[in-house]
Amino acid sequence: MFAPACNEQNLDPLVVSDLETCIVVLDEASKSFSLAANCFPTEIKQDLTILYAFCRVTDDMVDNELSVELKKERVKVILQFLDQMFSNRKITSEYCWETTRAEPVIDWKYFEKQLSKEQLCSFRAINRIVHYMPQEPFYELVEGYKWDIDGRNVLNEDDLIEYSKYVASSVAVLCTFVFCHKSCEWPDEMGPKSRSMIENARKMGLVLQICNISRDIIIDSETLGRCYVPNSYFKGDELKYLVTERDPNKIPNKQLKIFAEKMLDIADNLADEATGAINSLPSGCQRAVLAALEIYQGIGKLIRSNAIYKRRTFLTKFEKIRIGLKCMYFTSIASLDERGKKKI
Repeated sequence: MFAPACNEQNLDPLVVSDLETCIVVLDEASKSFSLAANCFPTEIKQDLTILYAFCRVTDDMVDNELSVELKKERVKVILQFLDQMFSNRKITSEYCWETTRAEPVIDWKYFEKQLSKEQLCSFRAINRIVHYMPQEPFYELVEGYKWDIDGRNVLNEDDLIEYSKYVASSVAVLCTFVFCHKSCEWPDEMGPKSRSMIENARKMGLVLQICNISRDIIIDSETLGRCYVPNSYFKGDELKYLVTERDPNKIPNKQLKIFAEKMLDIADNLADEATGAINSLPSGCQRAVLAALEIYQGIGKLIRSNAIYKRRTFLTKFEKIRIGLKCMYFTSIASLDERGKKKI
């Protein structure tokens, strides 16, 4: 006779509790990502949820502090955790490593004092699954946090791409490792095909981030005093209105829409290059990735079609579900190569 595959009495309650906390973080922080995650197989959705929760709570750890000094202290805590989490690794090349011992050495008592309950749950959860993920993207993410702390300006479109690589392409690479590891499908074990797939994942991350930035010009100004619009677009005191005075209403609405559309042009071109590469992902993930991409791009299309630039443009839940169903059941994956050659 076969023993049961899993006895619920043997489940570690801490593991379950940590995952439940990560699910709450995802549901509360991003309705779009949460809906897109539901399109993935369960084992992939679980690790994506943990990954998203870690990215979300670390971002909030920094953003929620009032002073630059405290923000820098939070970054130090995050870096200490990353250093300890990857302490059992010897890096051989980009995204490739060897383990020097079975488990990393993490001072959990220290982090229990430094972190809130929600933060600690996400740190423990990511540590359980990070064994198959590269460390470089995690450190890239922290570089994005440092960019914000330093108040570094996005001077031009190259800076827009660089910042978006830190905060979004990094996550897209990690998601790709989740897809391939949990599906047991790598194109060629980190050979040229895998490298090409990862590079296109980075481009997809840029598309999603630039769509978000295009949507959030007013929100970023009013709530954070930040501006990710390339400064080369501005005339006169427009940057001061967005960052120093936090009063985007001083800029004509028509001009804000022009800023957003210029950034969306960049996202369109990147999506043209990357969309066809969805075919290289594990088969069980392709439609879900397409759904996520189209949900975010749908925001860009709505920004373009609206007569005015709104404080916050969003798709309704019905529209997101419609896009998800179309991608999951009515889109030909074989046609994506051709689709990638067309404008969004």
